[in-house]
Amino acid sequence: MTDDRDNDDPVDRERTQWQSQAQFAQLLRFQDVTVMLMVVATIASAYATWQSANITANIYRRSERPYLGVESLRLNAAGTGDPYVALVYRDFGHVPASDAVLTAWASADGRLVSYDPSDRAKGRISLHLGVLSPQVPQLFDVYFPSNLDGLLRNGKVRFIVSVLLTSRDVAGEYYCYRMDFRYYSPADTFDPAGGSDRCGED
Repeated sequence: MTDDRDNDDPVDRERTQWQSQAQFAQLLRFQDVTVMLMVVATIASAYATWQSANITANIYRRSERPYLGVESLRLNAAGTGDPYVALVYRDFGHVPASDAVLTAWASADGRLVSYDPSDRAKGRISLHLGVLSPQVPQLFDVYFPSNLDGLLRNGKVRFIVSVLLTSRDVAGEYYCYRMDFRYYSPADTFDPAGGSDRCGED
């Protein structure tokens, strides 16, 4: 009786070895593809996490920022002096505003009529407020000549008070509030007459 191993064909052995190597190479290629897919999945997951964190940070930054604006305007008679508009403004947000600046002026039929009581040559009055605490009402008076008081109360002139409020948040981002208010004599009120939140840093 003969041993079958003695009859192994060298060609068969070589073919079997080649097939084993081919199978091993195929397995390596499959593993390479798997690793590559895992790398791509990891990168995609990291990007999605970063994007989600960035969106969350932007939402938080937009919500937790100063919101400067006008609360009310009221026309007052100043007794023996010139009349004025009592302007109440505040930071409506929940965080302080830094580098806050208020600029206000009044015009009648397009002509600048307001003035600074300490310097009548100044028609536009600016206050550098620095840090403005949130939710605290602030008062500012816009004076104008007494000869206009009766005219605007009778609706004879187009009387507008303009307000510009600028500030920065804790990160240094710039914000702007610009609004015109027109006096409506029948109701003795000031109504919004146009504005913007993109008035630049000038």
